[in-house]
Amino acid sequence: MTTKFNTNLSTNSLIKIIGLSMAVYTLHAHSEPAISGVNGSVAKDNSVTISGNGFGQKPTPTPQPWLWDDFEDRPNGGYVGVNQAKIGQWQVGEGSNAVKYSTAKPHAGSMSAWHPFKNGIYNVSLSKNATFSKFYMDYWFYVDRVDNNSRNFKPWRLYGKDDTITYRYGLGCNYQNMNIDDTSCKMQHTYWVGKPVEGGVWYHYQVYFKESNPATTQTGRVIQYSNDPKQGDKMTKDWDITAQTRCAADRHLSQLRIGHYWGLDAAGSCAANGGADIYVDNVYIDNGTWAHIELGNNADYDSSTVRSPNTYCMVRQLNNHQSKPRQLQQGGSGLFICCRR
Repeated sequence: MTTKFNTNLSTNSLIKIIGLSMAVYTLHAHSEPAISGVNGSVAKDNSVTISGNGFGQKPTPTPQPWLWDDFEDRPNGGYVGVNQAKIGQWQVGEGSNAVKYSTAKPHAGSMSAWHPFKNGIYNVSLSKNATFSKFYMDYWFYVDRVDNNSRNFKPWRLYGKDDTITYRYGLGCNYQNMNIDDTSCKMQHTYWVGKPVEGGVWYHYQVYFKESNPATTQTGRVIQYSNDPKQGDKMTKDWDITAQTRCAADRHLSQLRIGHYWGLDAAGSCAANGGADIYVDNVYIDNGTWAHIELGNNADYDSSTVRSPNTYCMVRQLNNHQSKPRQLQQGGSGLFICCRR
């Protein structure tokens, strides 16, 4: 079986390390995937094929992810709205009519998505809608504040069942927390986890979600990794929460929002602020699976300071177990490809 992806890299991404040997990592569980070879050069718009077997079957009709967008080749200042992404399509959601394409602050390439939280606008979201019980999300964002931090910045949020289910990651001027709410049974979990976000640097989030099944059991999972720009952008785990995530079998998530909310008013010890420009780049979302491929700049997965699916990945692995990566070394260390399942 073959896994193939397009790299779509650019000058400030992994294309800088072409020429280093590749190592292949798999994060596996019950049966060991057998990798027989890696072919192709890692360069912009090229394809790399990982051959092997034991990868399992992806539970979606297409081997591509649900959505991948680098926001390139779009009109500067044009609205993202419900436009096609590189793979998939953006959709209508609260604040989706305010996100624009911009050349002002790209993470990779020459463009990104611009979320202008100013002039009374506090809700600006990239939006995807579908019923989902399990997903993986990966993206970069940059905060350019006018002055103070917001009393409530939500870099991502999930809704379901007519907005009566909500999962939200909130960042205030002096706190960070993750909330899981289902108002149908007055269920609310608050976890004081995460890292503060400062202006003027790029942040990278990797988010894993799986709903509780059966619904009222402690079997749901929410995991987030993020980088630390002060520590060379190394990715570390912000949290790994196991909890009940819903109150009944028919209650599922149906809305995903990125960049979502920036409170402008004062609250408690947090002063009012003049807003911010948020830039989002390299968004990768898959529905129904945690399987994906990552590229990095170190032969050791945990030591990589660049770790991102700046690719679309037609991977066919689906198990959600995570263990220490096994390396298939091809002479020396350098670029790696990681299949997390």
